[in-house]
Amino acid sequence: MTMKYFAYGSNLNQDHWNSWCHEHGFDGSGLRPLAEVTAAVLPDYELSFSRRSQRWNGGALNLVPSPGNAVEGVLFEFTDLRIRDALDRKEGVKCGAYERREVIVLDDWGGATPAFTYICPTASPAPYFEPSEEYVQVVRQGLEEFDLDTTALDLAAAGKPARLFENALFCCGDLMRGENGFGVLRSHGVSCALLADVRGRLVDLGENAAMIGCLDGETEVHGDFFRVNNFRAAVQQLDRRFCFVGYGAPNSLFERRLTEVHVGDGRVRRAWTYIYMASDGDIVPSGCWRTRRSMHGDVIGRIVDEHLGESPEAVFREIRRQHPWRRSAADMAGLPRTKRQLRHFLATGQFSERKLAQASNIWTAFCSDPLHERGECR
Repeated sequence: MTMKYFAYGSNLNQDHWNSWCHEHGFDGSGLRPLAEVTAAVLPDYELSFSRRSQRWNGGALNLVPSPGNAVEGVLFEFTDLRIRDALDRKEGVKCGAYERREVIVLDDWGGATPAFTYICPTASPAPYFEPSEEYVQVVRQGLEEFDLDTTALDLAAAGKPARLFENALFCCGDLMRGENGFGVLRSHGVSCALLADVRGRLVDLGENAAMIGCLDGETEVHGDFFRVNNFRAAVQQLDRRFCFVGYGAPNSLFERRLTEVHVGDGRVRRAWTYIYMASDGDIVPSGCWRTRRSMHGDVIGRIVDEHLGESPEAVFREIRRQHPWRRSAADMAGLPRTKRQLRHFLATGQFSERKLAQASNIWTAFCSDPLHERGECR
């Protein structure tokens, strides 16, 4: 039987792990990074030095609940149960230092993998124990070994508040601009809104649309990418809205996942999205809820109008200025020169809203006056 283990602390450091195993009579070579998904994310937790370790003469890393946040680490696998015995002993399970917990680990492609990790139950708010430099260095070397960011470690080691792992959302149904539910996001503050795509399939649920699966590389779902200011509060409200009660919970209608979002021009951003866990609903071949409801043209028109504002020529000049290498008539034909062309290019994906926002310096177009409030989506 293959087992999967999520590492976030000193066990990331392979030299340290192998040295400990050798010293305590274990063969640690059977613990291997998962080939398909090495870097992984544990959702709704953050790092904390909330446990004191005698062995390290200071604080040791722990995981504390933090809805809307996440901890980056590495997913390992093994088949020999003696590896689990070694991990249990190293983490002090028998003496109550840490508990082995079953968790769900996410990747950037929408996947969710059952695994286990080690957590020390602690009070709330979690206490802080200053770690030794030796321990921090061991963890830092482990993170760097897998090309992982060390910012979360540095903040936790200094006893500072954790930085939010990601404040972005991808929406493909009634939370998009122009839809009835967009006010939910707007109430939490939107600092960026862009037309975007993800891998997956869209289903029609009648009054709303939902995405199923992020791993289908042959189909796309079209929607909006948002950065939300008050992200934690937004996620708590959206979890309730989508009936998401926890990872692996059988009564969750949706599950919050991470996915790679294409925002245009080859740029990819990571964002949270909600995946429909049921099997009903009709597939939307276009992958676009706006097209399904004959709203796509109206929404694109409003987005273009707000980007152009009262000085459309200034925006078109900036677009041309940002593409100085396009000198020939053929090259210039690839750039929009009129409002009508811009709407067409944006609607067909020939020109990204990201480039338009760079030219207009407006990153929240069509975020203040939804179509439904003006009676145009009836």
